[in-house]
Amino acid sequence: MPLIPLREVAGWEHDLHAAMNNIQDEIDLVGESAASIDAYAATDPAECFAVLSEYFFSAPELFAPRFPALWQRFCHFYRQDPLARRRENGLQDEGDRRIVH
Repeated sequence: MPLIPLREVAGWEHDLHAAMNNIQDEIDLVGESAASIDAYAATDPAECFAVLSEYFFSAPELFAPRFPALWQRFCHFYRQDPLARRRENGLQDEGDRRIVH
């Protein structure tokens, strides 16, 4: 697992807290069961990182537009872009169904 350079820690912290607040706002509005991102992400920055890491790989179409600054950080951290890979492979934004032309 790559380390986050010290000069980037404050930015990560800011963006993770912003995401946590956004997720909590959604939970407050629609409830935990209807929230689009697992409510556990709103509990603390480490859990937010863990939960969003799962979404980074499994639901990039949800993560990328909602948290663009964090998306860029995750792409740099993991050294890949799952959303671009899905597009290159002809996969739709929803799941793994192939686009039919």
